[in-house]
Amino acid sequence: TAGDLAVHLPEDRVLFMSEAYNDRVFPLMRSGYPSEWLDVLDEAAAMDVDTYIAGHGIRGSTDYSRDGLANYREATRQVIAEATRLHSAGLTAEDATSRADFGELEALADYSSQAPRAIQRVFMELSGQLPPR
Repeated sequence: TAGDLAVHLPEDRVLFMSEAYNDRVFPLMRSGYPSEWLDVLDEAAAMDVDTYIAGHGIRGSTDYSRDGLANYREATRQVIAEATRLHSAGLTAEDATSRADFGELEALADYSSQAPRAIQRVFMELSGQLPPR
């Protein structure tokens, strides 16, 4: 998002990722820049870090591992790919919401409230409608 802050503790090999990483939650794209978000997740994955602390997640979760980050990166990629596919097919964001197929991602927390927002945000990026940072 436009105001995220990450904190890296290199000696402890920990990265606090704010809202750039959400553990087992459907990607929350209310205010993010989808394609740049993937770049941030790729950069985080390339760092010498063992523990990635998510900004949000399933209550009680304590496993913020490299695998968790990889899963979230893949979920974010899938959301962007599906929204891009529907945008390329000429659908409106509203029509895309009812026709999107996110597969296993539909079982993630906050899916029903966040999928329409994510589609809208990707459509805005693809149409050049996102506000400048």
